[in-house]
Amino acid sequence: MKYTVRNKDGEVAFESRAELQNAARTGLVEADDEVKSEGDANWKRAASITWLTTDTAKKPGPINNPFFRWMLLSSLGAIAAFWLIYRGRSEKSYEMQAAGVGIVVVVAIILMRVTTNAQRRR
Repeated sequence: MKYTVRNKDGEVAFESRAELQNAARTGLVEADDEVKSEGDANWKRAASITWLTTDTAKKPGPINNPFFRWMLLSSLGAIAAFWLIYRGRSEKSYEMQAAGVGIVVVVAIILMRVTTNAQRRR
């Protein structure tokens, strides 16, 4: 079933309910917009459509986002590397310093990978 959404900027047609839900989830369809299904004569506010508003309220948490997980891992790695290098210098332990530098290299590789993947998705 096709759906049409209108707001002050104009009208947009969606081929299916799933497309409309995805548009609402991404913010393309807002609560103040009006929605009309194919064959229906009346426009309804998007906020009054229960299946549309309940799906938009269920946003995934940040832990489900791979970008967030990589950034969290990079931050923890950077903290660990800083600590190892600092402790290694204060205790004159070259092994700890080398481990810290190794973690810095791994963090740099992770950040380069995240950046290139984000650039490809644009």
